[in-house]
Amino acid sequence: MKPAVSRSPGPHGHQRRGTYLLEVVVVTGVSAVLMGIITVGIHHLLKSHQNLRDASRNGLVQQRLTTLFRRDCLESTNATATENGIRFVKANGKTVVYDVDDNVVHRTWTSETDTGRDRFYSTREWTCKIRLDNNQAQLTLRQSVGGSKRTLTGTPRQMVVKSHVGVHAGLADSLIQGSEKAATKDKQ
Repeated sequence: MKPAVSRSPGPHGHQRRGTYLLEVVVVTGVSAVLMGIITVGIHHLLKSHQNLRDASRNGLVQQRLTTLFRRDCLESTNATATENGIRFVKANGKTVVYDVDDNVVHRTWTSETDTGRDRFYSTREWTCKIRLDNNQAQLTLRQSVGGSKRTLTGTPRQMVVKSHVGVHAGLADSLIQGSEKAATKDKQ
């Protein structure tokens, strides 16, 4: 006769048959779901950050372009229309040319001692038009897509800068150096 085999519980007081494997599978599955949710969340955060960065950059570019355009227009003594833009001639002999090429605005200046070039572009779709009517220069920036609810639903956002050529040099200085200096010049 064979002796009876006694089945005694393990060191923890109960028998474990595959429960450890089941726990590992459940924990792995829950971890995979959590990692997927976290990955999607991080992706949305980074996309939102990129959109905010682009919007602030575009706003700064548009602000700088419009300020320089208005200042150059006010400081100039003569303006002529070119094929793709406008040319300003200032009293100090400096010449500033604005050209539009494939939604990029190029600002080129030359003087006796200095030459330079600025390039203004947007990370979103925009169109820029520069024109000269009589003695009034006009810069029109029109954002066609992206950026706000208005542009997403079909109404484009538009900014128009109009300025008279050579009207007020003190006002032109104030656009760059602050309104206090221009107010002092106007009082004199």
